[in-house]
Amino acid sequence: MRNNRIFGTNELNYKLKYKNIMAEQIKNFAMSDMTVASCSSFHKLMVKAMNEATPAALHIEDRMPPYTDSVNTLATVVKRQQAFISTRQLQRADDVRDRAAGLICNVVSAYLSSTIAEKQAAAERLDPQLSPYRGIRKHEYTKETGEIDGMLAQLDLEENQEAIQTLGLTDEVESLRDANEVFNEYIEAKGDESSARSEQRKIESVAAMKRANELFRGIAQWVNAYALIQPSDEINAFVKKVNGLIDVYASVINSSGSQMPTQDSDSEEPTTPEITKFYPKENANPDKPLDFPRNKTAVLEGKGLKLVDSPEGKKAQLVLINYVDQRMPHEDSAILLNTDEKIEFTMMYDAAEGQYNFQIETYPNGTEEAVIIKYPETITLV
Repeated sequence: MRNNRIFGTNELNYKLKYKNIMAEQIKNFAMSDMTVASCSSFHKLMVKAMNEATPAALHIEDRMPPYTDSVNTLATVVKRQQAFISTRQLQRADDVRDRAAGLICNVVSAYLSSTIAEKQAAAERLDPQLSPYRGIRKHEYTKETGEIDGMLAQLDLEENQEAIQTLGLTDEVESLRDANEVFNEYIEAKGDESSARSEQRKIESVAAMKRANELFRGIAQWVNAYALIQPSDEINAFVKKVNGLIDVYASVINSSGSQMPTQDSDSEEPTTPEITKFYPKENANPDKPLDFPRNKTAVLEGKGLKLVDSPEGKKAQLVLINYVDQRMPHEDSAILLNTDEKIEFTMMYDAAEGQYNFQIETYPNGTEEAVIIKYPETITLV
């Protein structure tokens, strides 16, 4: 029985020359020209093919584990997670505290016209103290958190306790306190999520691609050698399958370099919506072009931008997103010009100063799901 080994170069050349061995070989192709996503999908298919053929039949038992690990690592950096799991929890917790704060203010306002003197007096005592906190529900998360702390501190004053009891707001005040504490817990959870992603952020996409490509090439050379010297039905079938997949991915590189061809090359490509320019029309700072004054006109230029509501009535929106992923849509009244090529609008006035992401959410051509057009850079409200 032949020893299960790779033969030396001289022996291989001898056999090829004198035994006229003809064997299909795994092809080379420009793997490094693939996008990260295409590269990841290619290597996943290779791992699947290797497992189906079995590493033992391919003589790659020792090479398979590091290759599989590299493919799994590559998959984690194809599209790095942007949204946080805690985002929806934050939204729900914020809704609870918004309703609690709003209820307290509304009850106090309602009792200002009470026909019961004791309750009217209690409302008149609390109303001016709560006045600065009306409308805080529209503020960004962290600002609102501090404002609720201030509102609770005011309500906790000893001289206000009788008025709170008179209006039956004791439980509502405690509910607001609990909701704000829960919200802060989710903020901490979001910080934990961000820390947990730090390891992923350390992985460079190009390095992960290079590692997977190098390990695959090593396996391909190994299998090619066995296909020549110690061929088997399993090896031949594997080589044939891999070459078919290589042809597919090589054609992707040659055609678009990024996506699988789905239509004839002479078909008209649909317009891809994008924001090409975003700038303040008023009070612009030439040294800081992405500083946007609040309550001043801002301009978006690009293609496919027009705000179109969905057939079901879902609103198209211009949305600011702060660092805790809170969505802050502009009012319809802020839109001054709305076309495919240009949108002018009044930048939100009650958002806190700081950095934001920006996106358009629209429903062109009667689509049911929103088309999201993101501006690629962070903007700053001043």
